[in-house]
Amino acid sequence: MNSLQSPISNLLKKQWLWLLGILLIAIFLRIPALEMLIDNDGGARAYHARLILAGEPLYGTHHTGHHLPAIYYTYATAMALFGDSAWAIQFFLLLWTLPTVYFLYKLAFELTDDWGTAVLTALFYAILSAHLQLWGQTAETELFANLFRITAVWLLVVLLKRQKPAWQFVGVGLLAAAAFLYKAVYLSPVALCTVALLLSWWQTRRQPSAGRLFWQRAVWSGAGFVGGVTAVATYFAVQSLLPRLWQVFTLVGAYSDRSSGLNEEVVTGAMRILLYPLLPLWGLAVNNAVLLLFSLAGFLLLLLKRPWRKGLLVLLPVWYLLSFVEAGLKLELFAHYYLLIVPALALLAAWFLRKLYRDLVGAGKVRLGTAVFTMLLFVAILVSLFENSKYAANYLRYQRGQQTVAQFVEMGWPGFGERLVRADELSTYVKHNSEPEDHVYYWSQDVQLYYLAERQSPVDIIWPYDLEAVQNLEALFTPQTRLVIIDERREPAPPDWFMAELSTKYQQIAHFDEQLVYERVE
Repeated sequence: MNSLQSPISNLLKKQWLWLLGILLIAIFLRIPALEMLIDNDGGARAYHARLILAGEPLYGTHHTGHHLPAIYYTYATAMALFGDSAWAIQFFLLLWTLPTVYFLYKLAFELTDDWGTAVLTALFYAILSAHLQLWGQTAETELFANLFRITAVWLLVVLLKRQKPAWQFVGVGLLAAAAFLYKAVYLSPVALCTVALLLSWWQTRRQPSAGRLFWQRAVWSGAGFVGGVTAVATYFAVQSLLPRLWQVFTLVGAYSDRSSGLNEEVVTGAMRILLYPLLPLWGLAVNNAVLLLFSLAGFLLLLLKRPWRKGLLVLLPVWYLLSFVEAGLKLELFAHYYLLIVPALALLAAWFLRKLYRDLVGAGKVRLGTAVFTMLLFVAILVSLFENSKYAANYLRYQRGQQTVAQFVEMGWPGFGERLVRADELSTYVKHNSEPEDHVYYWSQDVQLYYLAERQSPVDIIWPYDLEAVQNLEALFTPQTRLVIIDERREPAPPDWFMAELSTKYQQIAHFDEQLVYERVE
C-alpha cells in the first residue's frame, strides 16, 4: 500500500480545511497576547510610531538609534487602524500572522510537493511563533519580518520551479529589501537567492542560454532589492533626513561593540565560534527540544541524501543555516532573535516527520508508520503545551476575574513579566507627577516608559547607550525636562558629566524599586 492510500494521507487530502483549522489555532494562541503589557522594544517602537502619526518625521525630532524604519511604520499602521494602544499593535500582529502562516504553508508545498508537510509546517510555525520564552507573545520585529523573509523564499521557489520570465525576479528583490528594512542583518533572502540562482545555473550549465539566464535573473532580483532600499532612502532624502538615516548604520557598529557579556574580550577563539550555533540551539531547545531535534534530523538526512540532486529542496538546509547566522550573529542572549529560525525549523521538522512516516508506509508497515507519526507529533505538541501551560493558566484566571492584568503578566511570565509590571507602575507615577507638555528623561533600557506615560523625551534618541550620538544633547536638562529618572538596575551607570549636571538643576524626590526620581528645581 503506498502513502497516498494510507490513513494519514487520506486524512490530509482536505488540505484547505486543515489550513483553516491551523489559522484558527494561530489566532487562538495569540489571543492572550492582546492583554500583554508592552515590553521595552515594543514600547520604543510605539513611542516613535505615535510621533510619526503626530506628524513628526522619523529621524527628525526623534531617532531610532541603530534601527531601520520598517518596524516603526508597521507599528504606526497598526495604531492608525486600531488606535493608540498596545492592544492595537498585538491585534495587528495577530492579523499579520495569518498570511505569514499561509505563505509558509505554500512554500512548504512548493518545496516538497506534499500537502501533509505543508500542513505540519504551518502548525509548527503557529505554535512556536507564539511561544512565551521565544518572546512570541510580544510584538517583536522578527514576527513581522518573517512574513517578508518567507514570501521572498516562496516567490523565488515558484519562479524557478515554473521557469518564469527573468523580470519577475524583481519581486524577490523587493521582498528581500522589505526584510532588510526591518533589520540590516536580515539578508537570508538575498543570500538564498544567490545560492538558488547559482544552483540553477549549475544544473543547466551545458545549455547555451544558461549563463545569460543567470545574469538576467541576478540583475532583476538585484534591481528589486536596490530599488526597494533606494525608494525608502529617497523618501528620507526629500525630507533632508538622509544623513540621519545613514546614522543608523554608524550606530549599528557601536551597538555591535556592546554585548551581554559575550564580547571578544570575554569569549575568544574556538569557544566564540562554537557559541554562534550553540546559543540559538539552546534558545530553541528550551522552548521545544523535540521539534528542534526533528529539524536537525531532517537537516542531516537531507545532506546525506544529496539534496542538490533533488532540485530546489537543497534550499531548505541552506535556509536553515542562513537563519542561524541571522539569529546568532550578535551572540546576544535574546530569545526573540531565534524566531528567525522558526520558519525553516518548522519546515524541516515537518519534512522529517512526513518522510519517516512515508518510508514506513512504503515498506508495508502502515500501522507502525501511523503509530510512530502520531506518537512523535503528540509528544512535540505536548512539549509546547507544557512550556506555555503556566502562562495559559494565569491568562484563564485573569479572564475569570481571579487576577488583575498585572498579576497575569507577572505570574504568567516569571522573571520578565515583573519588569513589565514595574514599568507600568512607574508610568502611572510619572503621569501623576508631571504635565502632558513636560519632558521626561529615563536612564534605562526599559524605554516603554515614554509610551506608557505619554511623555516625550527631551532628546531625539531615547536609548541611554546612544546618548553620545544625540543631536540635541543641550535639550537634556532644559526647563521643559520636568523629571529625570535613573534605573539603578541597569548598566552602565550614567556618566560623570550627566550626574554633575543633574545635581545642579534637580533634586531627588523619590526612591522606590531601585528607581531614583529627580525633579527640576524651579
